[in-house]
This record gives sequence, C-alpha cells and structure tokens, in this order.
Amino acid sequence: MKFTYNPRIIKHLGTELITSDEIAITELIKNSYDAKADKVRIQFLDNLGEIKENELLAPIPEEVKTHISECEGHGLILLEDNGEGMDYDTLESGFFEVGYRGKIDEKNEIKESGADDESIILGDKGIGRLSAQRLAPVLFVETTTESDTKTFLVKIDWKEFISSENTEAPEWKIDKSGNHSYTRLWLLGDESRD
Repeated sequence: MKFTYNPRIIKHLGTELITSDEIAITELIKNSYDAKADKVRIQFLDNLGEIKENELLAPIPEEVKTHISECEGHGLILLEDNGEGMDYDTLESGFFEVGYRGKIDEKNEIKESGADDESIILGDKGIGRLSAQRLAPVLFVETTTESDTKTFLVKIDWKEFISSENTEAPEWKIDKSGNHSYTRLWLLGDESRD
C-alpha cells in the first residue's frame, strides 16, 4: 500500500498554511536569498503598463509581455531577483516538485564544509513557492541562468492545479540576449476578487 495525494494538498500547503500576505511575500523573498541574490525588487501595480522598466533587474522580453498581457486582470505583483536563476531542469525538478529536497542536500553540504553564515539556506521544506497562490490566482515564473541561451516562462493557474492532478503548466522557451541570471515572479489578479 502507498500514500496517494489529492491535488487539493497544493492549496492546503499554500493558501491555508500561509496565514498572511506578508508571510507569503517573505517566503518568496527567502527563495531569492537562497538563490544567492543580492538584489530583490518588488513592484505592486494595477496593470502591466505601470511597470517601472528602468527599475528592473533585467529587461522584459517582448514575448513575456505578450503572454502576461493575455492574463492580465485586477492587480499585479512583480517580484524579481538577480540570483542564480533556474535552468529548465531545475525549474522542472526543483520548482515543480512539491517537497523538493535539493535545499536540504545543499544545506548538508554547507554544514559539512564548515562554511560561514553567508551560506545559510533559509528554506528547505520545498513548499515556500506555493505561498504565491495566497497572493494571486495566476503565477508566471520567468527565469534564466547566466549560461542559458533561453529564458523560461511557465504559467501556473492555481485553480487548475488544485482541481486536477493531470494539469500541465503551459511553458515557453524564449531567446535571450545577454548573459545575466534572474528569476521574476508575475503574480496576476487579486485573489479576493475570485
């Protein structure tokens, strides 16, 4: 016999376990810290047209703007960091695996090496990113590593993931200019309006 999981567990671990919007934002910022980011920027906006592009850590590819504008609703939170970013495999196996243990392994390696406090890993349960659903019904994850030639964009509609274990997130691979790394979370729509 083995355990089975109802997809509603995603809601329990995100919306219901995270008790406030402030904690949800903190969980997402912790991920930036763990990605070795030295800059994190957050913009709270009514729509895509209000983005302060001169304050962004990386330019927004036009294709990303197109996909975001197709889902735009009431409100937008844009959270970005200049950390290591994620390649496609890390996005798939790390971000999309609930309970991913990669940070636990990294934490153990740091402990064994005797590294200083600068190397502390804040999150290791593999569920912090689920807090995004407390803030908005739709999440786009835009990310790339320094060595990637593509920027990866994935759309997560939380209602679809909560209602079916067979849901797959639409994804795009976008040509990248430059050799910067970053992760940008686009939180679209006001959860209280659903």
